[in-house]
Amino acid sequence: MLRPVSFRTLIVWIAAVSVIKLIVAPVLAVAGAELVHLPILEEQVLLIEAAMPSGAIAAVLAARYGCDGRIGSLLTLGTYAVSLATMPLIFWLFTLLKQ
Repeated sequence: MLRPVSFRTLIVWIAAVSVIKLIVAPVLAVAGAELVHLPILEEQVLLIEAAMPSGAIAAVLAARYGCDGRIGSLLTLGTYAVSLATMPLIFWLFTLLKQ
């Protein structure tokens, strides 16, 4: 799984996975929490969980079940890198909306 993979060929995949995992999922989680009227603490915990990047286990499961583990590990690494910017942004937007 640690063999070199061309980053340029996967930049579109990394961007797509990052948008879905790091932006769309937290927005949907907060919208769902608002619909069921969760208390603010539970809503914040839900937001933190939803905004987390993909775990390393995703690459291991991909390799175990016959998928390309190298691509899985690169996508995992990509979501970790992008989450350095999206997590503070998501939390800032959440606090801005809750004022």
